[in-house]
Amino acid sequence: MDAPLHFVDGGADVSSLRLEVLVVDAVAVNVSGIRVVGGELRDRLEGFRRGTGVLLYTGWEELYGSDKYFSENPGLTVEGAHILVESGASIVGIDGPSIDPAGAKGFPAHRALLSSGIPVIENLCNLKQLIGKKFKLIALPLKIKGATASPVRAVAVLEESKT
Repeated sequence: MDAPLHFVDGGADVSSLRLEVLVVDAVAVNVSGIRVVGGELRDRLEGFRRGTGVLLYTGWEELYGSDKYFSENPGLTVEGAHILVESGASIVGIDGPSIDPAGAKGFPAHRALLSSGIPVIENLCNLKQLIGKKFKLIALPLKIKGATASPVRAVAVLEESKT
């Protein structure tokens, strides 16, 4: 997990992240096969509520361990990051090695999200299983004062069916 301090001078470090951002209702959005840009991402956020976490399933976890995993990571465009900021996402995760696409100069998606106080989780797995389900995301970083990033164990707690 990257905390705002990872790219923003004076931003929150991992020990300062509020629990309300780390334990949150979340949605898994299937963005596999598309370039994660404005209109397409906005269309896939139907029913999204402010303060919800967004996990982006690109399908990239299947390439973990290959050279392509890093060199061709689709990531999130800066336009997509701005949509998540405007939509009020509380935390954003992705199944690739970086929230920014491979080759992006200056880490624009990182900067857009982190400068808005939105932590980023990378290298997630099993997101495909969460698409279309209601769940609570629990992603707790190590509480290290001054740390800009930390490993997390991200857990999805599925909402029980009332039927």
